[in-house]
Amino acid sequence: MYRRSQLIEQARRKGYDIKNNDVSWCADMGLIRPREFTKAMYLYSDEDLAWLEKLGELKLRGLEKSVVEKLLRTGTLDIVTEMIEAVSFLNFIE
Repeated sequence: MYRRSQLIEQARRKGYDIKNNDVSWCADMGLIRPREFTKAMYLYSDEDLAWLEKLGELKLRGLEKSVVEKLLRTGTLDIVTEMIEAVSFLNFIE
């Protein structure tokens, strides 16, 4: 289990530019589930770290979390997924 600062540090050691607001965003989106340790301290799991690493990977590739959030909240994820599958299939058969 990690405290928030330890969680961020672990992600940064792996080369990801994770900030405090990224942890909050992941929690708000339901990707990570902090466990209350005391009234002022939460603990995070290895699974939470894995989700932060995935966010870090997206950020490294230039995909901002606002785009991810827009895909999820506007109901366009299915459309984008369909487009990706079509492009992947077409590139596979060529």
